[in-house]
Amino acid sequence: MRIRSETVVNTAVVMMCLATTYAVLDRLVLPRFSSQPRPLSYQPGDRIGDSLGDLPLERSGTTVVVYASPNCSYCNDSAAFYRRLLSVRDSASARSLQFIVVGARGVADARAFVDTHQLMVDDVGEAPTPRRHRFTGTPALLVLDSTGLVVGSWSGRTGSSEEREILNSIGRRVSGHSTP
Repeated sequence: MRIRSETVVNTAVVMMCLATTYAVLDRLVLPRFSSQPRPLSYQPGDRIGDSLGDLPLERSGTTVVVYASPNCSYCNDSAAFYRRLLSVRDSASARSLQFIVVGARGVADARAFVDTHQLMVDDVGEAPTPRRHRFTGTPALLVLDSTGLVVGSWSGRTGSSEEREILNSIGRRVSGHSTP
């Protein structure tokens, strides 16, 4: 039986449309309906070292790293919480808290996110190469000690219980006690 070239071309076009539809749904649509955060590859006890890409980490205290994108709805939803974290940094007892925003698609992404939400951060940067650093999705938040050791990691949309956990983690690190 002889297959006509039109049939082969039409089949290939249909297969490409299906593959493109799947890719769009998997990357953009389906994650918005999932309440499960993506697993964050950084875990407490992992060591980042003394820099995050081209950003030096503060050696005298605690560093909060937020991995975000201005196009991420969960990131934008979390901006008010990031402002509360910055108010902890600005308190008299937390002068040793460094706050960094890392852009998912580069420094311009980080600056756009910071500017849009008027976040007064210490520094912005781009995500280092994936082989060296393991962010798996936005938003992600890391709390690091002065040696670059991950002491806490969270990813995805944070609820009130996660926000309390993050605030307590930072509060214990910067002042020796937990935040109510």
